[in-house]
Amino acid sequence: MNELDSLVEQAKQLFAACASPAELENAKAQYFGKAGHLTTLMKALSSLDIDAKKAQGALINAAKQAIEQALHDCRQKLADAELQAQLKAETFDVSLPSHAMAQGGLHPVSLSLERIENIFTSMGFDVAQGPEIET
Repeated sequence: MNELDSLVEQAKQLFAACASPAELENAKAQYFGKAGHLTTLMKALSSLDIDAKKAQGALINAAKQAIEQALHDCRQKLADAELQAQLKAETFDVSLPSHAMAQGGLHPVSLSLERIENIFTSMGFDVAQGPEIET
């Protein structure tokens, strides 16, 4: 039992020392992987008699749950730290003035009329304003 307690403490310390999710997954593999510490302990259960298997299996499962909880806590801590860093990097000042609205353009028909007027005035004609039809 002392061995399992020290294994749980080592796992907690290793998980706490991880600075990235990739490091945390590598540390997880040391305990839950094919050649992991808990996997070897579970494989060793097959050589024990039934009563010893029950007792030792319960202890190993308790240690496994404690390690999984520590792993979950460290994952959550890393996710929170990543979120805080992202929020800190994406500061947005709501008190700043907004972007100026772009001014609209003239209607295409109005632009065409201006071009036509410019062409005729360059040829020497005058533009007169008045009623379209006289009676």
